[in-house]
Formats: sequence, C-alpha cells, structure tokens
Amino acid sequence: MRARAALSILIALLTTTGCTTTADGPGDDDDSSADSPFQTHAVVTTTDFSVGALVTVDLDTHEVQEVTAISSDPVVRVDAGLVFQINRWMFDSVRVYEPPNLQQPMIEFSTEAGSNPHDAVLCDGAVFVSRYDTDSLGIYDLNTGIAVGEIDLSPWADEDGS
Repeated sequence: MRARAALSILIALLTTTGCTTTADGPGDDDDSSADSPFQTHAVVTTTDFSVGALVTVDLDTHEVQEVTAISSDPVVRVDAGLVFQINRWMFDSVRVYEPPNLQQPMIEFSTEAGSNPHDAVLCDGAVFVSRYDTDSLGIYDLNTGIAVGEIDLSPWADEDGS
C-alpha cells in the first residue's frame, strides 16, 4: 500500500511540475482551442476481460464510435494533447495517439514483459510510465518508444520488491 501511495504522489508531481512544452503541438497542455477534439468527444476504453475496444463518445449527441479493438485490460489517459492507451496485465505496452487521428497510433512500445503498466504522462518529450510489478518508473522516448531511463522507486517498495 505504501508503494502505491508513493507512486501516486510521484505521478501527481510529474503532471504538475517541471514539464514545459511548446504551444500548438504534441505536448501542448492547453486544450482550450475550439477545434480541440477534447472539447467535443470523450475517449474511452471498454473491456469484458477477454477483449477490449477504444471508442469515442460525442459529448453533444452521445454517439459512440468504435476506433479499434484493443487488449483485454486497457486504460486510457489523455495528457498534453495526446491519448495514451495503456495495455496492462499480460500486454505490457503503451500506444500513443495524436488526435484527431485515433485510427492508428503514432507509436506503440513495450514496457517490459510482466511490468503491468499503470499510468503514463508526457514530460519534455519523454513518456513516464508507472508499472505495478517493478520498483522503478520507466522513461521512454516519445518518438521511438525506446527506454531511455528509469527512476528508482525501490526505497518505497513493499516486501515483495514491487
């Protein structure tokens, strides 16, 4: 429990401090423009724990549009104008979409077999990914998906090392 609380605090800190971006592009935290898809649509994942779907919901008409089939344990996160589809248990990957194109990810990368990713945020061109079954926070290059570093969380790990 202590490790999860520390991880939540770390993710909150990453999302609120130190991350500056350029305007009008990926990483732009200001989604207030009239043509922003985040003003008119919600991006949602669904699952029956056998198969999942990435869908959009028009907030005015409530029309649901299926985008693509996805893993059986997904979560979606929107940060800095990008959509992160996090494939958790047994899929261990992150897909990054740049709206309005949600038909094909701009990149997909592995977070390591068995890592069970939990959340993702964008900071200075890198994707920081919390992973349930590791004692570190993974850092991945947004353009290549290559792991470029880690933040050691082992001082806050529980008895099982996670």
